[in-house]
Amino acid sequence: MASERPVRRRFLIVLAFLLLATVIKFAYAWWTIGSNDTFHYWDFSDFAHVFGPIGIYGEWTYQPPYNHPPLVGWILAGLNLIGQAGVKMTFVVRAPAILADIVTTVLVFDLLRSFRSLRTATIGAALAAMSPIMIIISGYHGNTDPIFLMFAFLAFFLVYKNRSAFMVALGGLCFGLSISVKLVPIVIGPLLTVMVLRAGRRRVAAFAAGATVVFLLLWLPVFVKEWTAFNTNVLGYAGYGPPRWGVIEFLVQIGASDHTISVAQGPGRFVALGLAALVPAGIGWRRPDLTPVAFGLSLSMFLLLSTATATQYLTWAAAASVLVGVGVGTIYNLATGAFLVSIYDDWSDAYPWAWHQAKAHPFGPGQTFAAGLVWATLLTVVIAGLWQGMGRRVSSDPAAPDDHRISTDELADAPAATG
Repeated sequence: MASERPVRRRFLIVLAFLLLATVIKFAYAWWTIGSNDTFHYWDFSDFAHVFGPIGIYGEWTYQPPYNHPPLVGWILAGLNLIGQAGVKMTFVVRAPAILADIVTTVLVFDLLRSFRSLRTATIGAALAAMSPIMIIISGYHGNTDPIFLMFAFLAFFLVYKNRSAFMVALGGLCFGLSISVKLVPIVIGPLLTVMVLRAGRRRVAAFAAGATVVFLLLWLPVFVKEWTAFNTNVLGYAGYGPPRWGVIEFLVQIGASDHTISVAQGPGRFVALGLAALVPAGIGWRRPDLTPVAFGLSLSMFLLLSTATATQYLTWAAAASVLVGVGVGTIYNLATGAFLVSIYDDWSDAYPWAWHQAKAHPFGPGQTFAAGLVWATLLTVVIAGLWQGMGRRVSSDPAAPDDHRISTDELADAPAATG
């Protein structure tokens, strides 16, 4: 029992930061309108209520397109019922993301504690709790990205712990739910596959069974009834609005032809997906002790190579970067938070304490340059993950907690000092 007391004390510290961040997010959600997306999800929820979570695909013909996987419609239909009970919808549509952040933060603490020092786990989880990225996107902007991140973290956590076939089946279920909110977490699929293959055939079958349940309940009915609209607006979605991020922005700045940019945004996005999925999976296969790092790397790398742009996408690496390394994760979260504050100051025509409604518009030249700096900090995160993946094997037991592995912390933070 004595050895558990330091963990409990540190966890209470994390909970204190988490409580503060959650209060701030709920305050924003209650007192503000938020971004354009808040109204879009309100409209989507009305359609999901009237036409059903499946029928909405064929009935929604407006802009922006309804490009969400099947679970979102069911969530929106449920939220609409809460709104009909008298709770204002501008608050209701942001509440799930805020609650999801609570779960993600707790998982970050437990995951970090399994292969880093307790001190590092505490700092990393506190950073995840107070991340300005998550405060702005979950509390103010409003979108489903934090929800899919919660399910993705749950999927990884349950497979990583690997204590029973039932737990792994729940991991498969959560993986299925994550890609039922957004397609992005498909990028962690190969890493999860590597992990369950290492655990044996029973775990493989359990994981597949959990994911199959989600497919049969959520995806199959949509495929049967609304395939055309679903295929066009969800499976064929390649981003909305002018891309001003990363590789695409670099091509624009050097004067690449429209054909080159079109190829980069078309087939190129599958190259980005492949790299972000297979490289971390290779690290997970070679270095089982670094599977949490590989998980964080997969989401961070996919954002780095993404050919689409949206401020909410920056959440993908908020907690994930902390798993790669608390040092590089801090740099990314703070730099991105400062960037988002400047963006929403502009879109809201006010300072953060007076934000009310954000009217999104394309980045200006200065904002595009600032986005490039954020991209550079994310590149540092990815380099840190790759650096660790190429290093010497530290442990053969990825699930054994050890609160005194200082050497791995130093390895994770070293690229931040040099990059």
